[in-house]
Amino acid sequence: MLERRAVRKWERELYKNRDDEILVGFLRKQRFEGDLLTAERDWVQLQPLLNARGYTLRSRFHADWTPSWHRLINICKKPHHCSDFVGPITYHVVDAKRRTGQLDVAIKRCRLTEPFNELKACRVFQREDVAKDERNHCIRMLDVVYLESEPHLEALLVFPNLFPYNIGGFEVLDEALDFFSQMFEGLEFMHEHHVAHRDICERNTMMYAPDLFHRAVHPAKPGYEATRPSRSVTYTPRRFIRCRYYYIDFGHATSFEDLADRRPVLSGRGQYRDAPEYDGTPCDGFKLDVWCLGYLVQDDFFQKYRPTPMRFMKPLVDRMLQNDPSERPSAAEANSALRDLIATLTPEERSTAISVNYYAMDDDGGKNVRPPKPWNAPLFE
Repeated sequence: MLERRAVRKWERELYKNRDDEILVGFLRKQRFEGDLLTAERDWVQLQPLLNARGYTLRSRFHADWTPSWHRLINICKKPHHCSDFVGPITYHVVDAKRRTGQLDVAIKRCRLTEPFNELKACRVFQREDVAKDERNHCIRMLDVVYLESEPHLEALLVFPNLFPYNIGGFEVLDEALDFFSQMFEGLEFMHEHHVAHRDICERNTMMYAPDLFHRAVHPAKPGYEATRPSRSVTYTPRRFIRCRYYYIDFGHATSFEDLADRRPVLSGRGQYRDAPEYDGTPCDGFKLDVWCLGYLVQDDFFQKYRPTPMRFMKPLVDRMLQNDPSERPSAAEANSALRDLIATLTPEERSTAISVNYYAMDDDGGKNVRPPKPWNAPLFE
């Protein structure tokens, strides 16, 4: 009722102020102007370059952008109900549409000077033979756009635009086991190629699940409608669909030529700042990855979901979280231990509810209905 009265008030004011100049002044007083942040203005300057390379940014990042809520047809709309009200994914990552194949992509600004090593690490997993490997769970870089003014200092890296891995949540244990299996397997594969991520965390773990939502979602605000980002979209529980999980953001990563080349390296702090290695001295990034993955399981699952169904994993996670890196298992050892633990579970145990908000059984009696064969997501070529 209050919203309807507000709309009527807007209409009365509009009819009173027919003159265009008065109307524009009225709008500026009552509505957000649509000013861009400094980081957004940088993307506006980069838009012509990206457009020439075949990437279309949303209207918000065009030089001639006018906020849609300033138009008369949307005068009664609140700004956050409009699609172009949503800013970039982060200050250094923007969403876009690749015109070839109409693929949603994320474009990231990347420093090319030392100690930054992201481009080198991403090229390892860009190779065709590596990208096709079923065990690979590292995001594939699609393209590199060098800045015309500073081609040796900064570049724009193009990746598929994915969903946060925990969007919609996990309901039964088997859904969490699928995530654990893919992440442990992906870490072992990453280390086999002599790359240490050094910043594994919730924000740097994503999911490709094209059938998750029932309608199109906003590219910079997943889980909400593309045309009205203030309205959430219903989703399908992940046990009924195919999900592929990926590690992203290799901004802290270190890569080596071979096993003999591995050495302790000093790098910046990641998201999990409680890691014992963050003491200002060079450290083994591979053992740090094991600690971070164990912390992710503990913090995002043991603390947020019912811990009883996952108690079988606690001894393994405790080993991964040892303060002494030499006492932690390697990625290969952790993955092997996880597979052995999962093999001991019965179908009834795998169907146990872990979400505090999920109690109802499925129509099939709670059995796992995920496709039985492993699923490989597209290579996003």
